[in-house]
Amino acid sequence: VAVNPQFDEALPDSEGRAMVVLDDKHGFIDLDGKLVVTPQFDRAASFHDGLAAVKLGKRWGFIDKEGKLAINPQFDRALSFSEDRAAVRLGDKWGYVDGQGKLVITPQFESAGYFTDGLAPVEMANRYGFIDRDGKLAINPQFDDAWDCGFVDGRAAVEVADKWGFIDKDGKFTTNPQFDRVRLDSDFFEFLGQKWAFPVPARLERRWGYVDRDGTFVITPQFDDQPTPFLGKLASLNGRSGWIDRSGKAVTPEETDGGAAAAARAAALAEPNEMLDLIKKGAAAYFMTPRTQKDTGIKIDCQFPDQANVTPGGTSASAIHPCCRPENDSDGDHRCDSAPGEWNNPTWSALKFAITDQHSYVYSFESSGVLSAAQYTATAYGDLDCDGTWSTFQLVGRADPTTTRAECQVGTGAIFRDNENE
Repeated sequence: VAVNPQFDEALPDSEGRAMVVLDDKHGFIDLDGKLVVTPQFDRAASFHDGLAAVKLGKRWGFIDKEGKLAINPQFDRALSFSEDRAAVRLGDKWGYVDGQGKLVITPQFESAGYFTDGLAPVEMANRYGFIDRDGKLAINPQFDDAWDCGFVDGRAAVEVADKWGFIDKDGKFTTNPQFDRVRLDSDFFEFLGQKWAFPVPARLERRWGYVDRDGTFVITPQFDDQPTPFLGKLASLNGRSGWIDRSGKAVTPEETDGGAAAAARAAALAEPNEMLDLIKKGAAAYFMTPRTQKDTGIKIDCQFPDQANVTPGGTSASAIHPCCRPENDSDGDHRCDSAPGEWNNPTWSALKFAITDQHSYVYSFESSGVLSAAQYTATAYGDLDCDGTWSTFQLVGRADPTTTRAECQVGTGAIFRDNENE
């Protein structure tokens, strides 16, 4: 889609509609660049199955390609449709609706992903499994984590004991957990309309490469920066530090054919979501691990780790973003340099959280209360163009109301976003 410069942002088309942003409101244009849905929504995702998820005020619903409400805003959060199912959140539980807006799978899950190959990943009691389109468990919850994009070409990425591998639709490992991380971005689907496909980024011994569906590296681990999935023929090393083709060869910006902005946005949105998910897992593990006082041996009431200030250094969104400061950004690419020592404090260590790559966001952690009253807030702050306007991604988590001194259980957590487009 060729668009005259009139919008603050324009994304690639999906199903004949391209999302545009004007004055922080989202709308859509057609393939001729004609405005068919006036920018009016607080947030929006790309079209899938003829519908697009949109946010009006505090509620999410769905519109058709003419901009008419097909499913009234009524959900606390909604993901895009895939295989005639869309995950929606009511309160703190996730379920699924069909294309008519009928709730076909009752909200019961702590988190939920997309249906692909007839299955979708869901979280129950801090374990991940997969359900079928009727909501029945097809693969029992047993994994520490699973990518929300579900199955890709008969394989799904899951985590066990801090390592990632691939399973088939029977839940059996086809590639044993061995990778430090595997990246399959839901944001490429939500915002760019891109289907997932192998090869996918995987990290081994602090270097990123790409693996095929058999878990074999087809592009050897060599990149310090976290790369994106392939957007057509190309992939971005975080949208800023370079581009590669499917052989792993570096290409020039002129060869990206306009894909840089789209991939940069997807990479930017992926970082805080992925990092906050890691913090969520660390907070849950800390909360549920029994602890005693060193001197007395008395059991300590279950609680989340103490506070950690904005890391790398910074205190307020009114100041210059830390990743925009020369002392933190030696190469001037608006990203914080890799500085593992910045994360060497008791709170981040307790959460087992550190960022060893260059990154665009800074993070903080706050907590209060014990037992069933315990809660925490983890926040990611970004200023991708260093114009002084910050975006905020905030994860709020809490203990399960049934928590007692004898049994510590973690409740659900939800991410709230503010000014994500800056």
